Amino acid sequence: GSLGSGDELVRQIAAAVAARAIPVRVSHRVTAVLTNSAGEVVGVEAERADGSHVRLRARRAVLFATGGYTHGRELVDAFQPGPLYGACAVPTNEGDFVYIATALGARLGHMQSAWYAQVVLEQALRSPAVPDAVFMPPGDSMILVNRFGRRVVNEKANHNERPQVHFHWDPTTRS
Repeated sequence: GSLGSGDELVRQIAAAVAARAIPVRVSHRVTAVLTNSAGEVVGVEAERADGSHVRLRARRAVLFATGGYTHGRELVDAFQPGPLYGACAVPTNEGDFVYIATALGARLGHMQSAWYAQVVLEQALRSPAVPDAVFMPPGDSMILVNRFGRRVVNEKANHNERPQVHFHWDPTTRS
């Protein structure tokens, strides 16, 4: 397929699933991968919306197209440089696959990385799944300052670089 953004990746996966008539189960949350005596993946165990569990056998493969751990407080606290409030991810984005993969022996890497974007704090405090991030501050007459009124960042920096300023803290000067 072609390269693209997240929606393009989802489109390509959906097209492949439809072309192969693969059944899709919604309202199921995978809790474990099932393996045979040779260690080969043969299916998954999932929890249904009603709390019951089901085992689903895979004929050829198991594919995970999952998000990160945006709303997994334990993982955020362990791997991110400071507290995070809100994110543009669904509330169920809690890092389930991190636990599933490590249970299978996968090694983790770059867990401190993230796709950062600033959010409006009041929105984040009302709901952890903020619908919009501040990818670019509006206008050319805005400056971002710390609590002492000092400019702390180039406002035209990209959405991933600009939030890094929030993780800097000097305990001596308390700034």
